[in-house]
Amino acid sequence: MIRLRCAIAWLLSFRKREWSLRDYPLRVYRQTSGPPWAAMIIRWALVGTGNTREEALADLQKSFDEYRQSHDSLPRPGAQVEITFASSEVVSLHADIARAFFPPVLGYNFDECFISDGSSVWDFPLEYNKDELTRRVLLIFGTDVADLAENGNIAAILQRIAAHRRGE
Repeated sequence: MIRLRCAIAWLLSFRKREWSLRDYPLRVYRQTSGPPWAAMIIRWALVGTGNTREEALADLQKSFDEYRQSHDSLPRPGAQVEITFASSEVVSLHADIARAFFPPVLGYNFDECFISDGSSVWDFPLEYNKDELTRRVLLIFGTDVADLAENGNIAAILQRIAAHRRGE
C-alpha cells in the first residue's frame, strides 16, 4: 500500500512544477513515547509532532516550510530522500563534557546517541522545564545556561561549560 501511495504521488508530481505538503504521501500515527502524535512524509525523514493529530500535521507543515526556505528545490513527491546528517563538529570537540553531561541531565549515554550541532535537549523526552535544566547544569557544572535553556542547543551548552572550565 505504501509503495502504491508513493508511486501515485510520484506520477502526479509531473503534473505541476511546485509542490505543497498535500502532494506528498503522509503517515500520521500515535507514538508510545514523546509527543503522542507524529506526522511524517513517507520516504523522507521529515517529521512533525504534537499533542493532537492536527498539531503534528501543523508541525510537519512548519518543518516542510523551513526546508523549502533553506533548500533550492524540494524532493519529488513519492521519491526516496536520502538522509543527510547535520555537522557534529562542535559536539565532537566537547565529547568529554558531553559524556559527563548526558547521564545526569538527559538520562542517556552520550556514546549511544547521534547528536549533531543542531540537537537540542528538548529533542529528548524530559520531564522538566527550562528552569530545571538551568538548575541542573548550574549545580553539576557550575555554569549558568539560563539564556540557552529556551532552545536548549546542546552544542552551545557544551561550549559554555567548556568556556567556564577555561575560566572565560
